[in-house]
Amino acid sequence: MKRNLCVSVVIVLFWLLFSPAGALAKPFQISVFFWHESSHDDLAFEGIKSGFKIAGIDCQFDLQRAYGSEKKAHQIIDNLVRNKPDLIYSLGTGATSRLMKRIFDTPIVFSAVTNPVLSSITPDWRSSGRNVTGNSNWIPTDLILKSFKEVLPGLKKLGIIVDQTNLVSALELSVAEKMVSNFGISLISLQVTKTKELSTATDKLLHQGVDAIWIPIDLLVYQNLARIISFTVPAGIPLVSSSYKGLLNGAMYGVVVD
Repeated sequence: MKRNLCVSVVIVLFWLLFSPAGALAKPFQISVFFWHESSHDDLAFEGIKSGFKIAGIDCQFDLQRAYGSEKKAHQIIDNLVRNKPDLIYSLGTGATSRLMKRIFDTPIVFSAVTNPVLSSITPDWRSSGRNVTGNSNWIPTDLILKSFKEVLPGLKKLGIIVDQTNLVSALELSVAEKMVSNFGISLISLQVTKTKELSTATDKLLHQGVDAIWIPIDLLVYQNLARIISFTVPAGIPLVSSSYKGLLNGAMYGVVVD
């Protein structure tokens, strides 16, 4: 089903190349919207730039960064509504959900959206039914848990720390809570709102006897993994991850999208 979303991206690119309006508007004006700063989003954008170059599409990219500010995001979207670029490339769940509330005519192509269905960006994996399409990096949660159990056969208690404002890790957690018992695992979750709370949360999980800690797709958590590692390494507790950055930053094992 994810393939259908990728096919939709290709269709949008063909629309740019061959539509009557597009034929008169080269180079195409493509606005790129970043909700927050993430290495995942930067890598995704580098990939899309390469794709346009390989396809031979003449375009100009206008990068717009909100830096996690609602005020800044509102200003950016105001300008997009007025300027009407040929296409808006949206990085991540936060960026896409904000754009689609106000833009209904300009094509929006998203990337780095973990689960567009559960985050209400699309009603299903086939189509959004409107001007929004893109690709997902969602890995089925049962495969993640099964893999964690295969690597750590003695895994009984799995801890996870999430930023309570992060929609993506909240989705990972809510889905996992419904199926962990199928793998003989109990899931202990703690929520944080600030970087300094990670140390306390990790210490609490260790005192509750977790066998491993799951690093989800959560910017606050994986960007500050050193704080967690400072507790888990002396305790001999492994980190597992569903985040590529979490794997790079110190998790011993990960199930990730490369």
